[in-house]
Amino acid sequence: MKNLGAIDEQTLAGAISTGTHGSGIGLPAISGFVESIVLVATGGKAYRIEPTNGISDPAAFNEKNMTLVQNDADFYSVLVSLGATGVVYSYILRVEPRYWIEENRTLEAWSEVKRKLRDKTLFEPHLRSVSLFVNPYPNKLGDHDCIVLRMKEVQLPKNRSRFELMLHSIRTYTRRPWTFWGNTLLSYWMLSVVLRYFPNKMYLVLNQAVKALKGDQYINRSYKVLHQGAEFIKTKAYDTEMAFDINSDFPAVLDQILVKSAKMREHGHYQTSPIGLRFVAASKAYLTPESGRNVCYIDTPVLKGTIGGDEILEQYQEIMLSNGGVPHWGKMNAKLSAHLDRLPESYPLLCEWKSVMHHYNALGTFSNNFTDRFRLTEKLTTATQV
Repeated sequence: MKNLGAIDEQTLAGAISTGTHGSGIGLPAISGFVESIVLVATGGKAYRIEPTNGISDPAAFNEKNMTLVQNDADFYSVLVSLGATGVVYSYILRVEPRYWIEENRTLEAWSEVKRKLRDKTLFEPHLRSVSLFVNPYPNKLGDHDCIVLRMKEVQLPKNRSRFELMLHSIRTYTRRPWTFWGNTLLSYWMLSVVLRYFPNKMYLVLNQAVKALKGDQYINRSYKVLHQGAEFIKTKAYDTEMAFDINSDFPAVLDQILVKSAKMREHGHYQTSPIGLRFVAASKAYLTPESGRNVCYIDTPVLKGTIGGDEILEQYQEIMLSNGGVPHWGKMNAKLSAHLDRLPESYPLLCEWKSVMHHYNALGTFSNNFTDRFRLTEKLTTATQV
């Protein structure tokens, strides 16, 4: 795969249907690599759904008990549909030969990174992707430490042996103990102790953790590099994540989140993880946050067991929604219910998506509490169509 999410705890259909993404301003989310979908819809009818001029030859198509559908509206509606259009039986994905990635992590000041984001100089042409991890706690200079993770594709020398690669990995882990430590049960246990008994000391943990993420060159197979460190920790956290147009002033939104985080600390609520920024190319999918535009995702995870964790995320949601953030469907969105009037603005093709959804979900078989809560599966009326 050309791009992957940070962990692999999801099913493929779950990841694609909810808009899971990696990072790379020129790279789509995982849904962007789908060429064909086999969907079982209302009444048990099976469809092979592809974009207009899809990979199947209509004249030669002869799959038994299967209807071929080739049009953009159906394909880009079903592609990210939260399970509301039917059961995905299979995908055909666009893949490529195995490739290698070189990763470099540098510790920089948020004030400087912010300038590079605004003038776009952070997105160097030779890079495959850039991601950011911002410490919510200020350093001694009043700024915020920021890990800038840069990746580029590389060609390995043909005579490089597996033994040399193994030694390189060992050296990497010894230079980056956080990468190894973060994938163990012990790491979560230690953080749980701090959360429960010393929450006001969480800033010390994050200060050291962010600095420890700094590292030298790391080269490995693409999927090994794209799997982020602290994978075990990520599975023990929950978060709110929203997308912002890459041409908007999204760094100012993060500044507002940092200010709110400082205010919440006065009331004993502590941010328990770095704040992430990832970048994703525009998508043709109707119900994905990057529909029609390149975006920056701002991700605000908190560890399970965080005191006031739900309230922390709800405060962040209010900030991001008020600044035009479009929620990631697979994350916490408690405050979205109060902003449903913004959905047509966030998703200009929402009515078209609903029309296709009702075609495949005519009896409401695949509607669920989640889609009903956000009025995604409600019946179309003349008013909503207009």
